[in-house]
Amino acid sequence: MTPARSAREDDPPRPPSDGSFAALWTAARSAWPDFDVAAEDFARYLARHAGDGALRSPERAGDLYLACSCARGLPRALDAFERILQASVARAVARIDRSRSFADLVTQDLRSRLLMGDPPKIVDYAGRAPLASWLKTAAVRSALNLMRAKGDQRHDSLPSGLIAEGEPELALVRAKYRPEFEDALRTALSSLPERDRAVLCSSVRDGRSIDEIAEMHGVGRSTAARWLIAARERLTAETRRTLQERLGLTPSELDSVAAAVRSEVDVSIVRLLG
Repeated sequence: MTPARSAREDDPPRPPSDGSFAALWTAARSAWPDFDVAAEDFARYLARHAGDGALRSPERAGDLYLACSCARGLPRALDAFERILQASVARAVARIDRSRSFADLVTQDLRSRLLMGDPPKIVDYAGRAPLASWLKTAAVRSALNLMRAKGDQRHDSLPSGLIAEGEPELALVRAKYRPEFEDALRTALSSLPERDRAVLCSSVRDGRSIDEIAEMHGVGRSTAARWLIAARERLTAETRRTLQERLGLTPSELDSVAAAVRSEVDVSIVRLLG
C-alpha cells in the first residue's frame, strides 16, 4: 500500500491562470528529473493552492513537485523526502531534546501524519517557504506535543512563538475516550499482518531507524519507509473502524478523538506491544 494520491483522478487540471505553469513545470522537472509525475497531476496539485502567491515563481517548484510526488507514493520521492525529513527534524528538535530516540519519535510522528490519509497531509504544503523550513516548523510542534504527552514541562522555557495554541477541549475528549481508544488500538494491532507488527515493533517499541529496519529485512530504505507507512495506515484505519462500530461515532467525532490522542499513539503502541 502506498500513500493516497494527492487529488481525485477525475479532477480536471487547472494550471495557474497567469500562464506560469510552463515555467513551474520546467523548474520542477529540472529539480527532480527522475520523478515520473504527469504534468496534469502536478497541475492538479498546484490547483489546490491556486490563490497562493508562491505559485507564481519557479523558486519553490522543486519542493512542490517533491510534495506532489510523495502524495502519489513514488518510491524515489519518498526516499528523497525521508532524507529531508530526518535532517529537518534533527535541526528543529535539538534544543528541545538532543537524544536520537526523541528525534526518531518525532520523525515517525511526522512521517505517518504527512504521508498517510486520503489525501495525505503533505498536500497542504503550498510553497510559501522551503519544504525543509515547513518541516522544521511541523517538527517543533510535534516535539512539543510529544513532550506534553509525557508530562515534560521543559518546553515552557522555549520562545512563545514555538508553542502551539492550547486546545483544552481536546483534553476532555482525551479523558473521555482514552480507554476505548486503547482497547480499539489493541484489537487493531492484533489484526495486523505479521510484517506490519514486526515493522511497528522495530520502529515504535525498539526505536530503530528506517535504515536499521531496511537492513534487518534486507530491503532498501524507501521500501522500509513504505512498509512502515502502510502499517500505520492499516492500524489507523482499523482503530477508527473499531471505534466507530463500538461507540457509534460520526466521522467528525472520530476526527476529534484522533486529534486528542494523536500525541499518545506511539506511547500506547509501545505499552500494548510490550
